[in-house]
Amino acid sequence: MPIAFTIPANLNEGNYSLYLNVTDNFNLSKEIKIAEITKRLPRDTTPPNQISNLHSTEITISSITWVWTNPADTDFAENIIYLNGNRLAQTALNYYRAANLASNTSYTISIQTSDWSGNVNQNNITQTTRTKPRSSSSSHSSSVSFGGSNTRAKSDAVGNYDYMPFPDSNYTSTTSNTTIHANTIKNQPSNQTTGWLVLILIGDIILLIILLILIMTQRLVI
Repeated sequence: MPIAFTIPANLNEGNYSLYLNVTDNFNLSKEIKIAEITKRLPRDTTPPNQISNLHSTEITISSITWVWTNPADTDFAENIIYLNGNRLAQTALNYYRAANLASNTSYTISIQTSDWSGNVNQNNITQTTRTKPRSSSSSHSSSVSFGGSNTRAKSDAVGNYDYMPFPDSNYTSTTSNTTIHANTIKNQPSNQTTGWLVLILIGDIILLIILLILIMTQRLVI
């Protein structure tokens, strides 16, 4: 006589043994193992959804922080992080900070998602951000040669010098991150040259006074 039985639908995955309890006319019973049952749940082959709202929030000269929204799948496990094509990290968090980056350089983050069954969503969600450039100094120290003599001067960012030597001097410049334009050069006479000019002017005045005295003396004699 065939025996029929039903396996419960809510039975967990695993291996099971089926026993039959037999009782005779003398009310004696015996348990007989009649089958081995293995239950396997259907394999999950569906990857989780992608992340969303990926964007950068904090940018410095050497680091970038990205944030996003994780998928709502119940079996979502983690995010797989790539930076410029290189796999860097796996995290279930919704942010990632990349450090030790070069300044003024673009970096592209790519993120894939995976679930507890090992399914990976191969559709990359990407975003590109550039690190900040390093700020340049507003003041430069330069060496400027005028007519064979070196004068060290401090200039501003456009190359305007605070000090210049004698008029009409020939010059060459050696600067760092500074361009010197010819129309920014201002000729300033030296104190020594000004002194000689004053002495010559005083001498001319004295000679003029002496000449006037001689003329007046001659008129009086006549």
